Amino acid sequence: MHKNGHLTEGKVIQHASPPLRAPHLEDEAERLFDAYLETFQQAPESDFLLKRYFFEMYFEKEYLQDNIFFIPRDEFLWFFKYFKGKEPGDRTIELKKRSTSIAETEIEIASIQTRTHYTYEEGAADIIYTRKTSEKAKEAFILKNTTEAVSRLEQLLVDFRNDRVMSHPY
Repeated sequence: MHKNGHLTEGKVIQHASPPLRAPHLEDEAERLFDAYLETFQQAPESDFLLKRYFFEMYFEKEYLQDNIFFIPRDEFLWFFKYFKGKEPGDRTIELKKRSTSIAETEIEIASIQTRTHYTYEEGAADIIYTRKTSEKAKEAFILKNTTEAVSRLEQLLVDFRNDRVMSHPY
């Protein structure tokens, strides 16, 4: 990590926490993937936004690919994205968190990706945490396939669960 812990213009800074290796990385990615799906299945908004289209026996519908589900809550705006690749085990979940306050522009992004076929260099899974000062920021703080990345993705789920549902969300 950068000496003073700040983001540096135009650079990506990755904290040096212990890297996750296969098969532990694959197990963590699957566990987190399942936790994210379960959390969104249980979210109060899921009746309106997700269950009709997404959480059923055949939820991997083509028309859902690359769609972003917008979930406004009390303190944060949440953007949930799920898509699958060409192979059955290739899938990605992304969750983006942004404050409801215009003055606070920082965003956090959780990304979990699994692959059926992969090279040694890319591996079977990626667990990525990204924090940026704004949507347009050139710099980012990124944790990839580390124990700290797993912790940050778990914390984002806790933040989502703790963020109050609006009394009239839509």
